[in-house]
Amino acid sequence: LPLYRERNFKFTVILTDKNGNPIENSNRIPLSIGIYSSENPPKYIDSNTAGNKILKGFIEKDLINGQAAFEKIQIKEVTSHFRNGWVFFVVYPKISNNTNQQSGPSGTNVINPTKVKPLILEKVVVKAKKAKEKDANEGADEASIRDIESVAKNDRADDDDQKEEIFNSQDGGEAEEK
Repeated sequence: LPLYRERNFKFTVILTDKNGNPIENSNRIPLSIGIYSSENPPKYIDSNTAGNKILKGFIEKDLINGQAAFEKIQIKEVTSHFRNGWVFFVVYPKISNNTNQQSGPSGTNVINPTKVKPLILEKVVVKAKKAKEKDANEGADEASIRDIESVAKNDRADDDDQKEEIFNSQDGGEAEEK
């Protein structure tokens, strides 16, 4: 699906093992979203060309029971302003120096946040706001106006025909169909 500048989108991430099987973690793993350039090496992008934050919304969520849902996320810049016209969209575990991140319920499903690999989506394209809807509506309005004008002309032509029929019938003869 294409992403549009300043339009909300939602996505869910699921923790999996190396074989792609879902895993449920019993501890809390903080995740964060980042945008990186397509340059080599990639550079973290934190602001758009206007100097504002490039991401809007709750870009940090906790991975609990193997899932985290990011809702109402917005990217506030089109990717055509960046090299190659696309960016990397990355979801990564936010690791700090606190040892509290591994604390929580003990058990077999405690996952070390440093062992979680980031989710990297490459070639993410963000387009400008949908302009086609407006253009389509304007085109529809023009078509409607043309339709109204042609209906009005047809109505006037029908009125002329009716007048002619009435006139012919007033002569005492029957109206002729033309």
